[in-house]
Amino acid sequence: QPTLFCFSVMLPWTYEQDLVQQQYFLGKGIFGCEVSQVYTSANWSRPELWGTSTDFKPAVVSFDLHAEFGGEFNTFMNTGVFVNIWWEVLQDSRTLLVDWVVKVDPDAVVLIQILRQQLQQLHDGGVLGRAEQANGMFVNNCLHGLHGPIEILSRK
Repeated sequence: QPTLFCFSVMLPWTYEQDLVQQQYFLGKGIFGCEVSQVYTSANWSRPELWGTSTDFKPAVVSFDLHAEFGGEFNTFMNTGVFVNIWWEVLQDSRTLLVDWVVKVDPDAVVLIQILRQQLQQLHDGGVLGRAEQANGMFVNNCLHGLHGPIEILSRK
């Protein structure tokens, strides 16, 4: 089965803290992956959400996660935030130990076992091997390119 490094970006001033906490304690969403990581800003206000008996702690980034709302599609204009987040992800050596890196928004529903089955088909068909020999691959989930609530990239 394909192995996964799954991560979310949690905005600490929103409802996302509660969503991520529930996913963590239930072992759902990104916490069903071999490696899970939550990125948040230094001003996250509720470290008690993670308890005292766990090894899991969100990674605190040194840049601002705020983004303006607007633009052509009337959405958050957060490209700069995610460029910085992806740089943080790439610095994590655990990404070298898995087949796929998966970004999931905290309020997105991801069924990890279904995702694994879909990615297994790429493995079985040899697509991932060919991609790894070339420049890697991403699963395109949007007509406008790589963005959205779930983003999936091969290790390379």
